[in-house]
Amino acid sequence: MRIRPHITRFTLLTAALLCACVARWGRANDGPVVDELALKEQQALAAAVERVAPAVVQIRTIGGLERVDDTVLAQGPTTGLIVRDDGYIVSSAINFAQQPASTLVRLADGTQHPAEIVGRDHNRMLVLLKIDVDEPLTAPVATPLADIRVGQRAAAVGRTFVASRVNISTGVVSALGRMNGRVLQTDAKASAANYGGPLVDLSGRVMGVLVPMAPQMSSSAEEPSEVAGAEYYDSGIAFAVPLEHVLSVLPRWIDQGDLKRGLLGIGLAAGSPYATEPRITTIWPRSPAAEAGWQAKDLITAIDGQPVVSQTQLRRQIVPHYAGDQVAVTLQRGEGDDAETLETEVTLAAKLPTYQQAFLGVLPQRASSQSESNAKAKADAEQGEAGVIVRAVWPDSPAAAAGLVAGDRLTRIGDEPVASTAEAVKVLAAATAGEETTIAFVHDGEEIEHTIVADTLPTAVLNKSDLPAATARRSEESAATTADNGERALADLKLPEFGQVARVLEPAESGAAPGLILWLGSADAEINERLIRSWTSVVDGDRVVFVVAPPSDAAGWTGGDLEYLDRLLPAAVAQYGADVRRTIVAGEGKAGQLAFAMALKSRGRLAGVAAVGAPLPRTLVVPDNAPGAPLAVLTIATENSPFSVLVNRDARRLLDAGYPVSQAARRGAPSHNGLLNSATRSVIARWLDGLDRF
Repeated sequence: MRIRPHITRFTLLTAALLCACVARWGRANDGPVVDELALKEQQALAAAVERVAPAVVQIRTIGGLERVDDTVLAQGPTTGLIVRDDGYIVSSAINFAQQPASTLVRLADGTQHPAEIVGRDHNRMLVLLKIDVDEPLTAPVATPLADIRVGQRAAAVGRTFVASRVNISTGVVSALGRMNGRVLQTDAKASAANYGGPLVDLSGRVMGVLVPMAPQMSSSAEEPSEVAGAEYYDSGIAFAVPLEHVLSVLPRWIDQGDLKRGLLGIGLAAGSPYATEPRITTIWPRSPAAEAGWQAKDLITAIDGQPVVSQTQLRRQIVPHYAGDQVAVTLQRGEGDDAETLETEVTLAAKLPTYQQAFLGVLPQRASSQSESNAKAKADAEQGEAGVIVRAVWPDSPAAAAGLVAGDRLTRIGDEPVASTAEAVKVLAAATAGEETTIAFVHDGEEIEHTIVADTLPTAVLNKSDLPAATARRSEESAATTADNGERALADLKLPEFGQVARVLEPAESGAAPGLILWLGSADAEINERLIRSWTSVVDGDRVVFVVAPPSDAAGWTGGDLEYLDRLLPAAVAQYGADVRRTIVAGEGKAGQLAFAMALKSRGRLAGVAAVGAPLPRTLVVPDNAPGAPLAVLTIATENSPFSVLVNRDARRLLDAGYPVSQAARRGAPSHNGLLNSATRSVIARWLDGLDRF
């Protein structure tokens, strides 16, 4: 998206002409009353803008980036607002997204001053500047937040096109407390011309500082993009940070430099945030919540004495806070007569520690079919033999140190009995690497209890010899049926709203939930068919559905295909009943880069991403690994390729963000016919076959 430097230019002159037209219309239709009201409003508007104009400055940035993500940044002047008479000025962070080499500020009197960036408010997307001045500047008066009403007239003011005068856009205050309580909303048009400028009431007081914002900035703990919300330019949806708030944090801002959004470090139950109670599902290790002694299943009932009954209400109370703020939180622990109320206090964090998922070292046996799984679970429960049958034990893991072997039955982790793999995974999701716990298992009819220290998820890919048959019925006879099925029919998977048709190869045998590989293929249908046929032995041997998706453009994959892939993935998982713990997206080269982008965006819907000869996309921001949304990564670098250095560098970036990253090397040149060599296919297959570990 290109930021248009020439927006609708409402100057004082054009505003007066518009009001004059309204006045004439009033005389023709309703008589002199409308004429008088329109004239008074026009006069009030002109006086208000004249009052605030000395505090509105023009800002020019020099150097830096031309583009951030897909947004082309405006290169012209932008706007700022004086907030203290000794030279402190605020502006919108979008005006500094290019990381400029230098900044110049032109005051209303025409004098120009170099400015330094004092700090950024990463929660409300503002920048604080400082210029040196000999005489006190004119700072505006803030409208008390309590005095601002929905429907009152407002003017968005900028100083960009001509430094000697301001440009304005008029409207009303359309909402309060938007973006989880951080900003006002107005229908006055806002864009590069007035971002960073004031939203003014008819008395000439400043209600807020204009900024772009987007809803996703309110629901994620990740660092927001400074260009988020650019899609609202000139749309009649604009936001302003209350000046009363800016002035209240100004001393702290000057002292600290940067202000960060405060984080608790919790995961909440799935569901509509407007209707779902704020019940905790996961606690981030060493987070404020963990240090306060919070536990999974606790229910948050109040913040600073204000009751909260939904996740939306919780966010409205927490999101406006900064890192370092202390917050009083009331919890309910337990249900019914056993419920107790806990009063806690937490100090919000700027960043959460890197999350490392707890790992026991068990690869579970899979049922041959869902009906078999249900029948076996019922029979085991009746006989008191519930638990998870161990298919294999990961080498050098806590489970191996405890003496577990294939065929043993894991019955308990900590204080929680585990009757299924899903229950075991749920218990470990709430644990952390390095945490001591006990496990109980049955070996040769004897129940054994052992204390272990949970490890981090492994990065090694197991050898085939370490991966016995995944299901109880998997035998030489059933394996033999997979030897030669290369010519069986492929299925089509077509989404009605997209032109592409994905091709699908299913396992020859029916059974329990299969794994799924969503491979980003070629625009050439023949290449895709050869590719899919080459995976037949893996599809049948490891029970995997192989889906090859084509790009929309014959030239190959682009970021515009992400929407198609985002919709194709759940459709494929639902249609083939895939096991999400063995569902991955994969691709080679540019397709591998898009696979990275999709996987990091779709955490929680995928178990992993496999990229062959593909570094991360250049502009991709890698979010930290998080509880409740595990993602494994396999990177395969081509030996002697100029990209191998980038692939290995990016693997380190992902490791530093907490992801379990497995690495492999491919000998020979990159494929040009869509096919991978057998060694590369084997690495991907073995890595995928081990993803339902815990």
